[in-house]
Amino acid sequence: MEFSMKKNLFLLAAVCFVSIAGCKKEDFELTSSDRMEVDVSGISYTRYTKAGEDCSSDGELLCTKKFVTQEGDTLYVSAYLSDLDDYLPQQNAEETKGVPIYFNGENNNLGTLYGELNTTVYDTDGTVYQSKDKYKVGTSMENVSISYNEEDKEWKFAEGKTYYWPQDGRSLYFCTMAPVELLPLPPERLPDDAEQLVSDIKWDKDSKNLTFTYTMPDPEEITDANMPRNDAENQKDLLVAVDKNNRSDGSDAKIKLYHALTGVRFVMGETNKSSIKLKSVSLNAFYSSGKATFNPAATYDSPKVTWSDLKDTTTYSQTFSDYELWQLNAELDETGNKTFMVIPQELNDDAKLSIYLANALHPEVLTFDMITAEEPKLKDWSHYAGKMITFRINSYVGLVSVRVEDDCEGNTKSNLKITNDGTTDIYVRAQIVGNWVNEDNEILASWKETQSYGEFTTSKGTGANLETILDDNWSKASDGFYYYKYYIKPGQILKHNMFNSFSVTSKPVDTSGSWAGDVKMKISALEMNILVQAVIADGTSKSAAAAAWGNDNIGFLTTEADN
Repeated sequence: MEFSMKKNLFLLAAVCFVSIAGCKKEDFELTSSDRMEVDVSGISYTRYTKAGEDCSSDGELLCTKKFVTQEGDTLYVSAYLSDLDDYLPQQNAEETKGVPIYFNGENNNLGTLYGELNTTVYDTDGTVYQSKDKYKVGTSMENVSISYNEEDKEWKFAEGKTYYWPQDGRSLYFCTMAPVELLPLPPERLPDDAEQLVSDIKWDKDSKNLTFTYTMPDPEEITDANMPRNDAENQKDLLVAVDKNNRSDGSDAKIKLYHALTGVRFVMGETNKSSIKLKSVSLNAFYSSGKATFNPAATYDSPKVTWSDLKDTTTYSQTFSDYELWQLNAELDETGNKTFMVIPQELNDDAKLSIYLANALHPEVLTFDMITAEEPKLKDWSHYAGKMITFRINSYVGLVSVRVEDDCEGNTKSNLKITNDGTTDIYVRAQIVGNWVNEDNEILASWKETQSYGEFTTSKGTGANLETILDDNWSKASDGFYYYKYYIKPGQILKHNMFNSFSVTSKPVDTSGSWAGDVKMKISALEMNILVQAVIADGTSKSAAAAAWGNDNIGFLTTEADN
């Protein structure tokens, strides 16, 4: 019997998965049985709910830089990397790139985002496919419009257009892009005032790659010095797909879209002075034109979209207020952030980030060079298609934040990674909480570590009871938590995991495979959570840990760093 384990990241947050409404398959009679339908998926923005001031969902911490302003205020600018599909703006986030990325429960699918896709269908010989209608009339499937029907919650070909599969069942290649206003389309299909930014679209029948040239919109021209500049609003997300489909696989042509660009956003985090306001930001000397190649055969570890032939550098900026650009005493909106969508690139030597703050007396400009040997992930963004880079500005020195990640494959949880993504040294403790769940993710019973129905592995060996094989760097206290021996510095990943892996080998069921009780309940998986808590280390002091966790539980902690 096979068992599975659900992956859970403990971020002191609930994770909500937003699914995309697919197209239902219809039954057709006679010649209509070969009618072509579409099923669009691939982009589903996940909304994290923040719970707790010491928790961040911004992603993997790349670095934290410290600054002292002219007013004598200390600031920390932290850079994080995450997936665009895991995007968390502030609670009052505005539209991003002219389309919303943050959802309020209503705008939660791809159809709401774009409404229309553009698809060209190619035959195996590289020519545009000629669909035959029931009257045997050929219809070219070039620049075909696929629109989202809000009422039916389905993707459909343009009204009045019917397409059919080839009778011999041969493969077709659907090359799809969005949003439509970026693409080179016939005049009759152009939206009003559209700016076509994608050109030279080509599909290679041998490599099955799709290539195109993309040029970012020019920066907004400011004619009035008092007007805010919001170039971010002009930069749109860019989606692309190449999908091989065959009539024998069903009437629905599967189209899975991927992000071609990198998102860059800015967030005002913890502050201890009301005078520190984020006013505007700019990305200086970024490449604004390049050639994209979409490789449908790319693996999970490599991006589907790669970029080359980069040229033309431009500066893009945005303000965070509806007030006049240099009005110093206006109340600025700290949560109205927008996201730049830029070409993934290795930054050139002139590329810099400028942050403008509005302090009580004058605006502050902080500029730092992102190209340093110490921060290689901030120098090379070429593999960040579909990624989000978040710059979070904090003025609170002791920001406590911890991120937990792991891998879960089949019946095994492994590669636990605990990262200090705050701005201060921290101690951590962890607890394992598990539940047996059914196929509907309903909890049937609590999992108990002492009756694990599986095996832990550590550097000390393998066993069903973790406490008996603990690494020397961990100790289980009377409160049920596992305490890590050393404090962890900002940006550091904990060096010694609580365990290397856990594999579930059986489950508490009777011979019929059901839960043994008054009601028969099918167990589908073990949902295991690693709960991690952090507290400030106060330099080399354990006083904060003692106050939070009790003197009786912290005797194992040392005042040494995790080196």
